[in-house]
Amino acid sequence: MFMPMMTLCMNVSAGSKDPRYRLNPDLAPAPNTDRIGRFEAINVVTGETLWVNETQFGVLSVLATGGDVLFAGDTQRRFRAYDQGTGETLWETILGGPVTGFPISYAVDSQQYVAVAVAGGGGAINAWVGLSGDRTARQGGNTLYVFKLP
Repeated sequence: MFMPMMTLCMNVSAGSKDPRYRLNPDLAPAPNTDRIGRFEAINVVTGETLWVNETQFGVLSVLATGGDVLFAGDTQRRFRAYDQGTGETLWETILGGPVTGFPISYAVDSQQYVAVAVAGGGGAINAWVGLSGDRTARQGGNTLYVFKLP
């Protein structure tokens, strides 16, 4: 199992003054860490953690493929391919906004593609980006990126 996570503490109260929100979350990084992103490979039979990849930025989505490659995005606009066995980064690119959509893979005429949606933020995304210290995330710019695999 490949699990994207964020190590955050949250105190939620009801009754936000902003009419767009019904809850008022107060977010903070977990104690004793400056990294809020965590990506783990876990053996589902034994529960053993096989590898951990920690980043300063929240990991929101992951796609596991039959070719032993993972695709995952984070709130700092990074979209990466990882080796499923080791967690090693195989490829990385910077997109136009936080990677908020889950990647998909599909084939057309025997050619494999990976697609992922990004969004400029809003609501919790803005809070997660702010906690990470990232100042590069942009507002707006919802986009679908498609990559042709070799």
